[in-house]
Amino acid sequence: MPVINYHNYKSTEALQKAFGDNWMYVGRANQFVDSPRKRGRVVNDPIEFYRQWLWSKIKAGDKAVLNALRQIDENTALVCWCAPAPCHGTVIELAAAWLRGSKPPLANCEIKAITLWQPWATLMALGLKRFETRSWATNYRGLLAIHAAARPVRWESEVGLAMASHLNQHGFYGRDDFPYKAIVGVGKLMGCYATSDDPMGRIVYGGEIAMPPSLPEFIFGNYAPGRFAWHVPDVVGFKEPIYCSGAQGLWTPDDEVRTQVMELYQRAREAVG
Repeated sequence: MPVINYHNYKSTEALQKAFGDNWMYVGRANQFVDSPRKRGRVVNDPIEFYRQWLWSKIKAGDKAVLNALRQIDENTALVCWCAPAPCHGTVIELAAAWLRGSKPPLANCEIKAITLWQPWATLMALGLKRFETRSWATNYRGLLAIHAAARPVRWESEVGLAMASHLNQHGFYGRDDFPYKAIVGVGKLMGCYATSDDPMGRIVYGGEIAMPPSLPEFIFGNYAPGRFAWHVPDVVGFKEPIYCSGAQGLWTPDDEVRTQVMELYQRAREAVG
């Protein structure tokens, strides 16, 4: 059962009528969301922070958490305030499915792709670049394949010393070290944030996402006023790129490429546990 939004039902009576006793509230009053926040720490990705917290509870054998998760079956409605936007409810859904020994279906997952020049595509695949900056915003949230354009790296004119030092640590020293015209990884687009209209200003969203970001993230994008930062914090890089043509804007891979991307993503997710 997908995570559902309380706003669509407006009362516990309506939820009871729709789902009987087989629903669970996972909003702020629920034990699931009592994950600790370290004071003074900026949490750039609250969903990933929550996933790590919940997994730590599962590994520690926390009885309260495990008992609550085991109450969730394939038909249980998880009720929050965020759906269909990504939230911690999806993390709970996946954790419960894992405990049941079933794999969450990926075959029907929507996936979009975006084409970047190198070396920025590889920076995302390496997990060094978590924001892709664009002149336009998007309402899309979900799986996003990172595609490297066919144009070679202009190393001398485009790659500064600071960026080069990070790439050198991962074995990239020149234009011929990068894959081109290929999908190099996939992650989840979690949010889209406006940059500050004041070049010297700083915007903090929800106490967690700061624009512009700190170094070294800042040097990997263009955070000039009037732009947008797409947050993709969990990109899984592919050891073997998937070669295919790209397109401008958000685009949809064809069925063959999409299947390859989803298979590699599934393997990576299973490896994490």
